[in-house]
Amino acid sequence: MQTATGDYLVQMFGIQPAFNGGEGYNALPLYLTHRFELVDGELFNRKVIFAFDKRGTRLTPFEIKSSLDAISKKMNKPVIYCTNALMNIELQRLIAYRVQFIVPGKQAYLPEFLIHISNRGQSIQPEKERFTPVAHLTFLCMMHGTTRDFLTGVIAQKLGYTSMSISRALDELEQMKLVERFNKGRVRVARLMEDKKTVWEKGKKYLRNPVESVEYFTPSVNAGKGGLYLSGITALSKYSMLADDEKMTCACSKSELERMRKSNLYRFVDFPEDSELKLEIWKYDPGLFATEGTVDRFSIYAALKDDPDERVQIALDEMMEGFEW
Repeated sequence: MQTATGDYLVQMFGIQPAFNGGEGYNALPLYLTHRFELVDGELFNRKVIFAFDKRGTRLTPFEIKSSLDAISKKMNKPVIYCTNALMNIELQRLIAYRVQFIVPGKQAYLPEFLIHISNRGQSIQPEKERFTPVAHLTFLCMMHGTTRDFLTGVIAQKLGYTSMSISRALDELEQMKLVERFNKGRVRVARLMEDKKTVWEKGKKYLRNPVESVEYFTPSVNAGKGGLYLSGITALSKYSMLADDEKMTCACSKSELERMRKSNLYRFVDFPEDSELKLEIWKYDPGLFATEGTVDRFSIYAALKDDPDERVQIALDEMMEGFEW
């Protein structure tokens, strides 16, 4: 990553970071040197430390901030966090914490040097084709089915939509060559074009992320589970070898969030370090296909398929390999 970071700084600012190894880091706690490769450098004629994320463990923005503060205090130099990828919410948190960071080729936030550059506009990517919201749920409903044939009315009853809405969603899936439709007597039948696993592999690229927003909260001892379901990394860890995050993740619908806010049993906070749980607010009821208090595998995949962490992608593959088609 040093090469990519150096090239990015040359490209954006015309300066060499002058990486020159590192000395004195043996005095730091082991957890810091396990998390980061620390390299001395120079930026705009100022000595700094570049902390390259080894990605041995999944760090929260607050853990990154705390780690870099500890390094800076011990070494008496500014520390710049460097990583290959960050999710939008991680970017926002790091900026809120005023953590200096570089994502080579994408973004540099260096407030001590009065620099904040985002390179999102350098390469224009066409928007990925996605299912419409109703087609997304219809596809998931068919993936959970035990047969290749489905009736519009049955899907509509399961999802709580009108038969007309489901019919339009099936038209969309038919155009994508995921289902075919035919008349069987007086009934219109939708059939998966191929076996379920093959249709899944063809259709998963069109999935929408069910997570609309994220909150952090601490429940009281009398709160109970209510309409909460395990989700995110917590749910993925149940179906793979991936370890759960330090903070458990759960999901709820918008209506459940409103109920929780009106109750005095939950304390919502702005920053994750002040909470016990991470709460994902979903665009649809996460309990729709949930089993044993955990959201379904297809929805887990939809929520995490764009996560930049390679370990998450490996765990998603492991989760789906363990599914009985």
